[in-house]
Amino acid sequence: MKIEIIRKLDILLDLQNEDNTYQINLINSIKQDLINEWNASDDYAQQIREVLDMDNTYELLNNIKIR
Repeated sequence: MKIEIIRKLDILLDLQNEDNTYQINLINSIKQDLINEWNASDDYAQQIREVLDMDNTYELLNNIKIR
């Protein structure tokens, strides 16, 4: 989904006339803001996984046997 959004923004950039710097700058700004937000979100998710030791936790949960 993220890649599709970036590709669509790139298409919009390609369609812009070089004289229309406002729209070009706006699209570039939106694109960069999205990338920054996604990176921050991914970093946060990674920190959560590390703190909770998600791989080990899931493995332990999978090994629980209820009688």
